[in-house]
Amino acid sequence: MQQGGRSTERLALGDPVRGLAALFVVVFHVAVSAAFIVAGARAVFGEHVFGAAHEPLFSATSMPFVFFALSAYLLTRPFAAWLVGGQGRPDVTRYAVHRVLRILPAFLLAVLATATLVGTMGAPDRQWLWLAGMVHTWDPALAIDRAMPQAWTLDVEALFYVLLPVGALLAAALLGAVRSRALRLGLLLAALVALGAGTLAWSTNAPDAAHSHMPPKFLFAFTPGLALALLEPLLAPRARASAWAARLPLGLLLVALAGQVLVALSDPADLAARHGLGLLTASALLCAIVVRHWSGAPAWKAIDRPAFHALGRWSYGMYLSHTVVLHVAEPVLRDAGGAWTTLAVGCLAVVPASIVLGALSWRYVERPALRLGDRLAARWRTRRSPARGETVAASAGVP
Repeated sequence: MQQGGRSTERLALGDPVRGLAALFVVVFHVAVSAAFIVAGARAVFGEHVFGAAHEPLFSATSMPFVFFALSAYLLTRPFAAWLVGGQGRPDVTRYAVHRVLRILPAFLLAVLATATLVGTMGAPDRQWLWLAGMVHTWDPALAIDRAMPQAWTLDVEALFYVLLPVGALLAAALLGAVRSRALRLGLLLAALVALGAGTLAWSTNAPDAAHSHMPPKFLFAFTPGLALALLEPLLAPRARASAWAARLPLGLLLVALAGQVLVALSDPADLAARHGLGLLTASALLCAIVVRHWSGAPAWKAIDRPAFHALGRWSYGMYLSHTVVLHVAEPVLRDAGGAWTTLAVGCLAVVPASIVLGALSWRYVERPALRLGDRLAARWRTRRSPARGETVAASAGVP
């Protein structure tokens, strides 16, 4: 998409970063399963069955923050171009149709597969409705999350999808009399700081924080992407071929690496440290790839490769299906032997199978659903002339 220049083009490294983060989550869940098989619950809460590699293997708690920040940046760009950049209002109907068709069909298929092959893990059958509706984490008493533990992130994403256009429309109404783009940006960033600080504190200080993934508690994780999208209309034109934009990404990558190391070294029970460091890691990583994109420099070749782009396209299906694959493979893992052997067998069995299922999900479920969304949006536009100044929200780079 060329609307507004390079700043709104597809983010070259969006798919590779998403794919690698999803792969990290898959390996993490294999490691957790291997540790439980070998040493029980104490392996996760203290006993290092993998020796010095235990902490890095169990440090994937920052990966959902990468997903959230990347989603926020990609989806907010058209709204930021409207609120700060002076472009037309995005087509909210098209946005809603694409969100539903991008997320729901593959998710419902994964829920059906989980119900068939995994079961409720002791939860009442009626809780499947809460899970399928992406609202099961709103009630900490529900136990269905044990059947599909990664699904809590979908509840969080679903809340953000609803709040983004609502928040943008509300911001436009409140800022209607503010003509200065810099002042509008400053007010929006101040609101983001308040949102991030408040929800981060809530996620770590509430009495039930260790037992609940209630979606509003994780809105702080979207604020880095929101902030970058808001900054883009003003900063991206200035970053083109500038010295600071050329030098900053490498430093930000080092910060992201340091943050991930600190996540690995932090106490798993210290949610304040885990969430804060996870936010730092995701923020620095996203800032690095976005600022480099703004500068006009080519994407880093180390991950700008067809295999990683494919992994990114397949990452959603891989993310949804890997716990089912892990459940099916569990009898094999139980006969593998020691911790490292169990981990190796688990990775050899679960990772390739999850990637294949992710590719099939993209080919036969996700991509057809997105094409259906394009057709529905086109049909809608033929029946209704866009409001004056209204533009179509970009779907390129959609998470």
